[in-house]
Amino acid sequence: MIYKISTFLMALIGTQFWSEFSFANSPDSTLTVCVIEPERESNQKVFENVVKLEAEAFRRLGLSASFNYYPSKRGLAQFLSQSCDFSAIRVPLPDLSKKGILRIDVPVAAPHLVVLGKEAEPKIPLKKASAYVAAIDRNNVHIGYLRNTMYVQRSVDKYKKAQVSAISNEAQGLKLLKTKRFDYFIGIVGGLVPFQKKLLGLPIVGRSRISFAYMFTHTKHLHLKNKIEKVLLKMKKEDEWKAYFPL
Repeated sequence: MIYKISTFLMALIGTQFWSEFSFANSPDSTLTVCVIEPERESNQKVFENVVKLEAEAFRRLGLSASFNYYPSKRGLAQFLSQSCDFSAIRVPLPDLSKKGILRIDVPVAAPHLVVLGKEAEPKIPLKKASAYVAAIDRNNVHIGYLRNTMYVQRSVDKYKKAQVSAISNEAQGLKLLKTKRFDYFIGIVGGLVPFQKKLLGLPIVGRSRISFAYMFTHTKHLHLKNKIEKVLLKMKKEDEWKAYFPL
């Protein structure tokens, strides 16, 4: 089911802004943007920021755009079939260039692998998965992790001593961590700033950036690629918008 983003944007960035943004061009020139439905609470704010950021970039270019939400796999299918002009946020996928896909080369988010704990120790500045594997892979340690997430699974496969349990959703994992059924919980956050110390009220004991995430479009919109990149780079230097970009 597609959820039109018009009412959401009105609440998020104001009625006057939305009116100017929606009708900047004629309906014939309205661009469609696929947005992944946030599956986890920790990612909701990230996706809201990305939509707001990209909406402002289109507005500055005098372009009208409609943001449509889809589940992740369906959203990718819609984009690859060119049912959408843009994909709002995705990590780079192999061979996209061979399918006529262009990357807007200004990152809009930075997915992180995150380890949450009951306590703030061990506090590790994570750059490699091996750093926190060595720190928390101990006997009598119970680690929960988010099922069906490739980057998390790769990490969990390295644990040899600790007991590990797969959880189907973030809310369940966080509940078990808060009730001390888990000692640690591993998940992914779409855009985590380096100085953030807590997530959903729980201490972050380790993190590592997986990749940057970008907006993508099709070769038929090649004429817009450089224009969008220049606008985003300009916004990145502005006090009002620079906090929306990943570090």
